[in-house]
Amino acid sequence: RYIHMVLFHETGLIDGKVLEGQFQDAKLSQLEIAQLIELLREIQDDQDSMNLLIAYLERQHPSWQQDTGIQTPSPSSDTEMNEAQALDILGLENSATKEDVVLAHRRMMQKMHPDRGGSTYLATKINAAKELLLRTRQ
Repeated sequence: RYIHMVLFHETGLIDGKVLEGQFQDAKLSQLEIAQLIELLREIQDDQDSMNLLIAYLERQHPSWQQDTGIQTPSPSSDTEMNEAQALDILGLENSATKEDVVLAHRRMMQKMHPDRGGSTYLATKINAAKELLLRTRQ
């Protein structure tokens, strides 16, 4: 609802655009840490937007929680993923095979795994995308 996140598959970089609220139309990368924290407080009614912003903060500002003292809940999702979203997450076309899905998943996890500076939320989404697509591929 509040954030449209973009994941650059080749590099693993992420950025996003604020869709509504006081920072509407701003890119996350253009906001100062204090503004990102203010945005986090503003979007608390949308769990998916919060998770995306937390993933961005964890990636771009690893010590943000220590610096702000904010405690965040464990990541969860308000929405079910569909095939188009799964393909987008893994950077695949509709014609992707099972092998394509497995390879794309591996590449994304190498960039977005929590142990490599990614986030639990994004890793969960990447895993869910793989599982959904493998169920729908012959």
